[in-house]
Amino acid sequence: MKVSPFKVYEMYLGIKLHFDPYNKYDYFKYQKKLKNRSAATFINRKDKHLFEKVAKHGIPENKLELYFAANFLVYPKLWIGDFNIPENNKNYVDFMSHLESLLYRHAEEIKSATIGYIGGIEEGITPFILPNKNGQIVAVEKTINGQLTLTAAAILLWVFNVYDLLDQWNDVYGNDALYLSMIQRVLPLQPFIVQYIKDNNINKEEFFTIYRKIFLSNTEKKT
Repeated sequence: MKVSPFKVYEMYLGIKLHFDPYNKYDYFKYQKKLKNRSAATFINRKDKHLFEKVAKHGIPENKLELYFAANFLVYPKLWIGDFNIPENNKNYVDFMSHLESLLYRHAEEIKSATIGYIGGIEEGITPFILPNKNGQIVAVEKTINGQLTLTAAAILLWVFNVYDLLDQWNDVYGNDALYLSMIQRVLPLQPFIVQYIKDNNINKEEFFTIYRKIFLSNTEKKT
């Protein structure tokens, strides 16, 4: 379904505020609505033609949200005119490429980030053991220190939260400046990814299975 220029305008402002670290607006909490924004005020904007150009891209509404999110993740202050520059489309293409092969890409990234750091002390890094009902998941420092994309980190932390493991993670890393910086960038992105997961009927248990398979199999190899 084609998105109207006014809808593009609403979406652009809402998602931009959502990714602004100095603003407390939550795009999803407030049901994607903004106060004091109307079609009447939009008509009088001098830059409305820029929103019309974005609307002509023909991106469906649910994917247009991801289009804005992918770009604001990289450039939080991006001007609407910059969304009509072809090179900024690469952020969206790369992001969608990740989402469209989400389980495979996520498994490969987690596996790559944890190679050599599972099951014991190596290079001064002690893995942090997260217990669960079915065994143990080993979560290591390397997985949060710049080795994962923000997309993968957002999923990892979401799954931990779903299974009531996030508090234990925060107890260990809650005072780490790098971790806190990552959280600040990940949290605005997370609901967009979670919405994609739900819209595409991806079972959250599949991510947990990935972690158990990678972490536990590596742990068993070390013992």
